[in-house]
Amino acid sequence: MPDPKKLEEMARFNGELGKSVKILSLNGLHPLNTGARVSFGKGKPTVTDGPFIETTEVLGGYWMVEANSKEELVKWGAAVPRRRRRRD
Repeated sequence: MPDPKKLEEMARFNGELGKSVKILSLNGLHPLNTGARVSFGKGKPTVTDGPFIETTEVLGGYWMVEANSKEELVKWGAAVPRRRRRRD
């Protein structure tokens, strides 16, 4: 589970975002290890439990919004609270 302080920070951000643009939809996504991939090779389904991808970037959620300009959306995109990547 994400840090409760990070969840509060994201909730505050979403509240401020909603005052500036029209939020059509938003949601956080589950961690990779809770997912599964269904593939249909050779005509029958195969289920692989997660985590099933190796990546340095993972989509953790989304916003679908309407705004007056691209510039406004870029400004909000730059302000999204995010976890800093670890440097190995």
